Amino acid sequence: MKDRRSHLILLGLILLALAGVALLAVPGSPAHKKATLGLDLQGGLEVVLKAVPPKGHKLTSDDIDRSVTIMRNRIDKLGVSEPEIRKQGSNQIVIQLAGVKDPAVAAKLIGKTAVLEFYDFESDLTGPSINTLQNQPAASASLFNLLTDPATTALAAKGQPSQWYLFDSKKVVRAGPKPTKQSLLSTDYVKRALNGKVPKNWHVVSVPQNTVVVSCDVASQNCIGVPNGTTAKTVFYLLKHRDSPTTPVPEMTGRELELAGTRADFNTNNQPIVTMQFTGKGKKIFHDITRKEAQRGQLQGQGGCSQQQVLQSAQHFAIVLDRQIESVPYIDYCKNPDGIPGDNGAEIELGSSGSIGDAKRLALVLQTGALPVRFTTAERTDVSATLGKDSLNQAKTAALVGLVVVALFLLILYRFLGLVAVIGLGIYAAFLYAAILLFHVTLTLPGFAGLILTIGVAADANVVVFERIKEEVRAGKSVRAAIGAGYAKGFHTILDANVVTAITALVLFAVATAQVKGFALMLLIGTVISLITAVGATRAMLGLLAGFRWFGNARFMGAEGQQHAKWLQIDFMRRRYLWFAISGAIVVLGIGALAIRGLNLGIDFKGGTQLAFQTSSPKTTGDVRSILARNGYADAVVQGRGPSTNSAYKSFQVRTKVLPGPTKDRITTQLRDDVGATHAGSTTVSSSFGSQIARAAILAILVSLALVVIYIAIRFDFKFAIP
Repeated sequence: MKDRRSHLILLGLILLALAGVALLAVPGSPAHKKATLGLDLQGGLEVVLKAVPPKGHKLTSDDIDRSVTIMRNRIDKLGVSEPEIRKQGSNQIVIQLAGVKDPAVAAKLIGKTAVLEFYDFESDLTGPSINTLQNQPAASASLFNLLTDPATTALAAKGQPSQWYLFDSKKVVRAGPKPTKQSLLSTDYVKRALNGKVPKNWHVVSVPQNTVVVSCDVASQNCIGVPNGTTAKTVFYLLKHRDSPTTPVPEMTGRELELAGTRADFNTNNQPIVTMQFTGKGKKIFHDITRKEAQRGQLQGQGGCSQQQVLQSAQHFAIVLDRQIESVPYIDYCKNPDGIPGDNGAEIELGSSGSIGDAKRLALVLQTGALPVRFTTAERTDVSATLGKDSLNQAKTAALVGLVVVALFLLILYRFLGLVAVIGLGIYAAFLYAAILLFHVTLTLPGFAGLILTIGVAADANVVVFERIKEEVRAGKSVRAAIGAGYAKGFHTILDANVVTAITALVLFAVATAQVKGFALMLLIGTVISLITAVGATRAMLGLLAGFRWFGNARFMGAEGQQHAKWLQIDFMRRRYLWFAISGAIVVLGIGALAIRGLNLGIDFKGGTQLAFQTSSPKTTGDVRSILARNGYADAVVQGRGPSTNSAYKSFQVRTKVLPGPTKDRITTQLRDDVGATHAGSTTVSSSFGSQIARAAILAILVSLALVVIYIAIRFDFKFAIP
């Protein structure tokens, strides 16, 4: 009775989850989400960014490579968005975003270079943010109160405000910051929500000239001078901000940071930190700032060196990222009376609540802020899908046929158990689709094929259990007892297989980047869902059905009599030397093929040639692709650009493996003759998978193999882990 109740509860939860999936999948429902198709299936927006180095800086390939890595990490945090990001020429980056048509959305996804600033904190505070009598910072728990304080308004009256905010009657920010009052009143919020008119009890507030507002997260424990008893999660400061060749504020920026020296690490207390190294100029500035802070601390503390005196009088060096305080280390004037030389750099402590993952993300953003290159948009246009709709239709047909074949196999071999397995696979497919929608996974054609494959693989767990159930029935047990024994004995096998898969997925997600990380995430989600459906859903269904008399018939599940099919009775151990020989021959052939011919890497890994041209009349991507196929480049990526007419374009770009001069001339001639190509040009494009991504993926595979060996050795025996 107790088991029956638990089975009913589990099935009830599964039905509720399926109802949630239906809300996500059914058009018209309030929670409906539409699957995002990749560039190969629906096209999107292409943005060409041109690097503009600052005066006196020579653009290097390392600048572009690092920018590509940063942009890929920003756009594709989980590795499921499938953007196309690659170098083009020596100073351009091309970004293609699936399903994006609005340039504003593209700009939001790509983001901007983060602003990293270093302040001499107490010296740079101004207005109500500094207690002039005690020379101590004073944080404000309200941005509105900070900007309307008499000390702030007095500063604002002296010049042109640097920024503007709009507050509602409850003193909550509704718009801003904006550089001018006019731009603030022209925001979408004011136009749409307020119909262009600011209510009388609302407030338009300015930030004084040559000042900026900096925020601080109270939970980070980096905020100084927080009012006692405040419940605010964020506090604010007003700091000076002056562009001056001799006395700039902030005194240092990310330009004084060495990219190679910024990394995540652990301090002596085993807490995560981010270490920073400065340039030659940065070392001198850092030393000058900390020397002044040490001198002011000595004066304020009157030379006292007790711990309490140092903590009360020491001055702080503020590290600010995108106008938010990340760290405010103090300068111990007793230990460092002449300041701190910049040779050893500086550290950002994340505290006990921080993780090494947080440190890695912050290190990446700091590298972004320190990047000495800005980008301008050179070109922006719509691009077509790299594959036609026929490819998607073919994939759907193949998927349907494959699922039908798997279902027939299960039904024929396991009969009613097979029907339960098919229902379980349907639940698995529904949950997996929901995961795709919830995680905003961009579905490409290879990804679509991979998902269909996982549905077939998900049947493996049912096969293991059902075979065990049939063996137990043939041994004389009742169907109810056989089901219990089958799941009890088969569970460990299923769990071990899923743990091994999960280990691989976790390592890939932790170490790899970009699309490899997306694959790992979906593999992990699919593994967990498979375990739930195979062990939970089907077990609950069979547990309930076992209570019915008609379910006790062994023939009902194909378990009557003994197993007589000879093709299922292979004595592997007796012929083990034969199987060893066959396996060894296959391994030797594989190693030989790799040694002699190597890997046939595509444009994704090796880069290649890009052809761009226009046509006098609209043509389809299939017309262009057929010309490439005739010349042995059937795998070329062909995209239409700009507006389309019935899926036909007048501007195209083709990316393929490196084209030798004569081959490129021949293809260009055929394009001109067959589709009327004009204004043809070519350029070199980089791989969309950089060498860093490939190395990270290989490292992840090696680490996961090592962990799998360790798991098998612990779980079973070391001799089983070696093969």
